Amino acid sequence: IAELSPLLIRALEGEAYCALRVQDLSGALAAANEAVRIVEPGAINDIIRARAWVARARCHVAAGDCDLAEQDLVASEPQLFGKHIPGWFAGVHSGAAGWWEVRANLFERRGNWSAASEAWTRAVEFRRHIASMPHAQGPQALAALARTLLRLGPALREAGEVMEAERSLAEGSNIWRELGLPTQAAL
Repeated sequence: IAELSPLLIRALEGEAYCALRVQDLSGALAAANEAVRIVEPGAINDIIRARAWVARARCHVAAGDCDLAEQDLVASEPQLFGKHIPGWFAGVHSGAAGWWEVRANLFERRGNWSAASEAWTRAVEFRRHIASMPHAQGPQALAALARTLLRLGPALREAGEVMEAERSLAEGSNIWRELGLPTQAAL
């Protein structure tokens, strides 16, 4: 079963994200906790572990437990940012984008809109990079970019960057519309 554990962990992360989208916080946290729990020890699993921590941090933020979210971000940071990661490793870059999204959520909860907009901007940079990769291009990468742009917009507006906010919102909305996705599903 060890050779299947990365797939199971990704499935649990997906389950956590889906549960968050329907406001099932306990289900989301249970799935994310299980993903973190089953990661095999060893350096070879560092990125898998880091992504699981980011998924759990996202759940902690949604549940209002910013301290636990911060702990998971601190734990995952060296694996996601402490080494040279080749530009074509889409999964690692996706984990880094998620890390910045959770960081932005924490700043928003604390009312630090300038830091939140900077964190969302970093997340957008990673999402743009992923969407530009030939092996990662597609609707999922574009939808993730659109969602991140649509989250950046309000943070920029709150930080007083109204023109940048409008550009971000327009771009995110255009991508979402071109994908043919329903507007209410954007966030």
